Amino acid sequence: MGKNNLFNSVKDAIIKNVSEKDMELADTQRSGADSLLSSITKKDGTLSQNPNRKGFIFEQNQANSFNENAVKAGSNYRAVVDSPHGVAGEPDIRIIDQTTGETVKTYQAKTGSTNYINNARTDAKYSTGTDAFVTDMDYGMNQLDKAIDLLDKVELDSNGNPIETVENLSRLERANAYADEAKSIDKIEYDDISSDPTLKAELEMQDMDPEFEREFKIREANKQEIKSSAIKGAVISGIFTATNESIVILGKIYRGEEVDSSILIDALKKVLASMGEGGVRGALIAVTKQILKLESKSCLPVLIVSIGLDVFKSLYSYLQGEITAEELIKDVGPRNLANGLIIVLSMAIPPLGFGLMGISFMSTIWKEFDLSSVIEEYRKKDGNFDKAMSKIDFAKTNCTQIVEKSSDVLNKGKEQAKSFLSNKFSALKKGISVKNT
Repeated sequence: MGKNNLFNSVKDAIIKNVSEKDMELADTQRSGADSLLSSITKKDGTLSQNPNRKGFIFEQNQANSFNENAVKAGSNYRAVVDSPHGVAGEPDIRIIDQTTGETVKTYQAKTGSTNYINNARTDAKYSTGTDAFVTDMDYGMNQLDKAIDLLDKVELDSNGNPIETVENLSRLERANAYADEAKSIDKIEYDDISSDPTLKAELEMQDMDPEFEREFKIREANKQEIKSSAIKGAVISGIFTATNESIVILGKIYRGEEVDSSILIDALKKVLASMGEGGVRGALIAVTKQILKLESKSCLPVLIVSIGLDVFKSLYSYLQGEITAEELIKDVGPRNLANGLIIVLSMAIPPLGFGLMGISFMSTIWKEFDLSSVIEEYRKKDGNFDKAMSKIDFAKTNCTQIVEKSSDVLNKGKEQAKSFLSNKFSALKKGISVKNT
């Protein structure tokens, strides 16, 4: 295998791996958001009024954040929240090995007052079948406060060292135990993977509006998935180098120019072949998924709607390997497909998007996903793109200055007109004629 082929093979493998991890993370976040809401929703679709509702939310928070961190680390361990089966002392959360299905650790999850948690921890029904407890962050901080209080009571000699007495030794040992507990009791953990601690205040906010919490988490996962795919576009765009000519042909279709049917179909096939490779496919799937998910929220740019969501649905099927390139072209038509491809490519690769679609349209699309950081990342990597964006920035600044000057002139004119009318009105009252100066 030649050096270039080896390099491309390794590059594609890396991009594919990273893209799939990003997609898995976003899917994990969305799944976790759904699980959080479903855990407190009754069969009739209404929210449960169970007094333990915040406890159910707490369990899901712990499992969700553990799973997100596991995906980031490339770990096969996952946390699952089991539905109650009416068995006293059964675990709330299990950590399992996905490769074997084996449960490797179990947790009781408790949140509430310090007394409630202390009583639960000494309850005999939890003495078997549970490996550890996890509580809210407030309880962990309470344990740390206990450690600090004990350390304050340790008697010191004139050199500032603890005096060696039985009581002092006991205080130090208990303080150390509380401090160690404070580090771990507010999260579930296994094999260097841990969840994120949860404050009671967070639970209160989630409990106030669980449906909004779900929507917020899903929206953030969607944005992050697009960001991750777009940032990798600088590397991915290199794979399209061999198909630049074909992409230019698609751009002509977008601009309404005439292109011979056979040339267009050949260009479409070349671009589609490139889109099916490794990380390119992962990045473009992420973009296409977001377009389809926004369908129900009525916030798609007009151009996307005018092309038709069916084009993007069919393109998604192609990227998933469900239909061939020939079937895709036949299904949606060459011109519609060309327009759809330009939009998806432009969203995934900003420099290509601004070159083909223009700043106005691309700004509309990317504003939905708050991606100024992505654009800045590309500016650092692509000198030509940075120069183009600098010209746009300059034009924007000049335009703003012109608008501001125009506004000043307009306001000054208004003041002059107001002054003249005021004088005119006063003169009319006095029966005096005043000239317009």
